[in-house]
Amino acid sequence: MSILDRLFGKTDVSKELTGKMPYAVKTRFTPYRLTAHKNECVNLDVSVKNVSGEDLMTSVVVQVPNKLGVDATGLNKSREVRLGYMKAGEEKEVSVKICGSSATIPANYGLLVTVFCHYRDYQHVLNYVRRKVYLRAEK
Repeated sequence: MSILDRLFGKTDVSKELTGKMPYAVKTRFTPYRLTAHKNECVNLDVSVKNVSGEDLMTSVVVQVPNKLGVDATGLNKSREVRLGYMKAGEEKEVSVKICGSSATIPANYGLLVTVFCHYRDYQHVLNYVRRKVYLRAEK
């Protein structure tokens, strides 16, 4: 760190943010199960808490397998929600609709929830937290 960086307050926080998990992620389904062979939806509620000491630009991406969708038609298999800047200690909740179709067979489906920490804009990723959650489809 040079003298000018000290004078103007520029610090490199990338090493601090890439070394540990910047978010605490909690998930829940409402209702808990999906009915197989029906066109119905459940909500995946994702709660994200900024546990780092910095303000972070945050986005959440939910990816579903082929037999499910994130819309009523079932054509879209992923959804990104941009949360903007989260202050240190702030918690936000996102709800994503997960829909089944007539092709949804009784099984456990793995959904991938990824919370990204960005810098500059949403194209540049600094760190991420990935969770795999399972949704059960029954008759």
